[in-house]
Amino acid sequence: MRRMMFQFLAVMFSDRRELRRQPDDSYFIDRDGEPFRYVLNFLRDGSLDPQSLPSDRSAMRQIICEARYYQLDSLVDHVRQLMQTDGPAQ
Repeated sequence: MRRMMFQFLAVMFSDRRELRRQPDDSYFIDRDGEPFRYVLNFLRDGSLDPQSLPSDRSAMRQIICEARYYQLDSLVDHVRQLMQTDGPAQ
């Protein structure tokens, strides 16, 4: 999973895409930080604790959208499975 994310970021920072460096030498990726924290947790642990997820389906769909943006199909599948089984209330 980490390899997939690194591959995505490698393309993002390659010559194929133009990212502008910020004055403090950082890069700004214009994405919603709230669902991104779940992406990071998934990359760290390989799963998500169902109890830590939002309880509404709209927020869960936002996590899926973020996972799609970063091309993390395994996270998309994981969240969908949680939504169907023991995940947040539907």
